[in-house]
Amino acid sequence: MLVIRGEPIGTEFDQFMYVSFLYFPTVGFFMGCSIVNAILVGFMGEMELLASCLGDVFETVQEQLTVQKAHDSTTAYWATLHDQLRECAKRHCEIFTMLPKLQRMASFVFLQHHIFSLGLVTAGCYVTLRGPTLRENVVLSEYPISVVLEYFIFCQLVERLQDMNRSIGNKLYETDWMLQLQYSRKFHREYRSEALTIGLLVMRSQQRIRFTCGSINAVSMEKFTEFINLSYTIVMFLLNIN
Repeated sequence: MLVIRGEPIGTEFDQFMYVSFLYFPTVGFFMGCSIVNAILVGFMGEMELLASCLGDVFETVQEQLTVQKAHDSTTAYWATLHDQLRECAKRHCEIFTMLPKLQRMASFVFLQHHIFSLGLVTAGCYVTLRGPTLRENVVLSEYPISVVLEYFIFCQLVERLQDMNRSIGNKLYETDWMLQLQYSRKFHREYRSEALTIGLLVMRSQQRIRFTCGSINAVSMEKFTEFINLSYTIVMFLLNIN
């Protein structure tokens, strides 16, 4: 409500427009942030499942050979291993196919969140430190704290997503794949194909997944630290000049 010196001003339509211009953009902004957070969590879940599958790929092959009663069949072993690695490689490819779309969407949201957070945190901290009463300080401090927490969650999710991507290659490399892939002239093509697939999965999982803030700066915990330092600098500057 628009209030000046304790008296409401304007018509009901003015009040409605005032609330609409404040409420709906804010709700839309936080909904966008929530959607990006949910998608990041979903990507981490997919990567965790893929890492688990690759870490147990040779155990899965042995279990399937046991079910098929084909332990002594080298042909069945290579065919089963090929199917398992192909399925994992397909899932890995699907993740990296969808990832650029998420990066483009998150880039705009991160930039918007950075600008919005910087203004709100700076203004909230300044008003809180200059506020005359404790009650107003407690109410106003809720907004900067919630925004900083959401900024921290953003950066933490991006860091965890990068770590989860690296864990895919680490899980696969930590298996005894060098012993499992026994070379023979008869299965030279199969050996070369599976070794190449494993090498590609390991190398691609070591590539850094980069999320940017409006294609300007990379989103990371270092970026969060810079944001806190910048907010503190601006607040101290405003307090010193007033």
